[in-house]
Amino acid sequence: MTEWFGVFVPAGTPDTLIQQANDAIKSALADPDLIEAFGQMGMETAWSTPGDLGARLVADIQRWRNIVAQIGFTAES
Repeated sequence: MTEWFGVFVPAGTPDTLIQQANDAIKSALADPDLIEAFGQMGMETAWSTPGDLGARLVADIQRWRNIVAQIGFTAES
């Protein structure tokens, strides 16, 4: 199992703004100081596209759906 972080925007956000944000995140994640700071916390930086994030979400939902249901986990748990 791996942990990951994503950046989300409200539905309907213009594609140009999404692209600008994605470009800024990609640039930030390439910064040696940020890479070093994350590394000191045991984290690795990785960049992906909005489409990659969507695919990751779908895959994770499929992967965990049955397990969550079997243990009875809910938002109120």
